[in-house]
Amino acid sequence: MKIARFVVGAVLASAALAACSEPTVADLETKLKTATMEALGNTDAADIVISKHDANSVRVTWEAKVDGKAFSCDADNLVRLPSCAPVNQPEA
Repeated sequence: MKIARFVVGAVLASAALAACSEPTVADLETKLKTATMEALGNTDAADIVISKHDANSVRVTWEAKVDGKAFSCDADNLVRLPSCAPVNQPEA
């Protein structure tokens, strides 16, 4: 019975550690696209290009390009309460 408890404990510990692993780049980009859509309103995820993302323990920042317009975005460390502001671009 002790061996069974040990095995079950080890499996549960492994599952808990796997759940805490870092998100992949694709996972993060999906979250950032969703947050950008939330901040900007009617936007299709396929029209959003994410770049220059950075995360720390307090907040996440990223740049998004939507329909040729650039936005500087940020949210809390769990990618909640997103905010995006247009980036002034010099006329070409």
